[in-house]
Amino acid sequence: MSVLLAACGSAPAVVEEPYVEEPVIVVTEPEPEVYTQELYDNTLAELREFIEGINQIIQRRDYNSWRGTLSEELYARFSSTEFLANASASPSLSSRNIVLRTANDYFIQVIVPSRANSRIDDIEFITEYNVRAYTIDNTRGRLVLYDLTRIDGQWKIAN
Repeated sequence: MSVLLAACGSAPAVVEEPYVEEPVIVVTEPEPEVYTQELYDNTLAELREFIEGINQIIQRRDYNSWRGTLSEELYARFSSTEFLANASASPSLSSRNIVLRTANDYFIQVIVPSRANSRIDDIEFITEYNVRAYTIDNTRGRLVLYDLTRIDGQWKIAN
């Protein structure tokens, strides 16, 4: 931008303002991670074995072993009074007058009846160490079974 200044008795002077370049901000989405078919197949096989072990734990009603399959964050959530109160208020529990007070109550009243025969049909990588496991239901389609995370070389249920 140029500005013209005039002074008495002298020729007009042109004063140029310094050019200020506006920064160009380029937002790019990160490239999605590419996971090989071999990694997919190996992870799916590992997780099927892991879930089969969890099914056996649930069928035995072995709370302590089940507890060991959970991430610390998930166990803390299952143990929170807010979570237990919300779960207790659900129609399936409140209609039977079930009040959950502990994570063990949640295990016995919710997990045992609903997860004893789970199966993984498909997985989706969130990251290399975080995977969403799905089961395929003929009437309802692809359903999230678990979010799983690898911690210190072992798979844990994260959600």
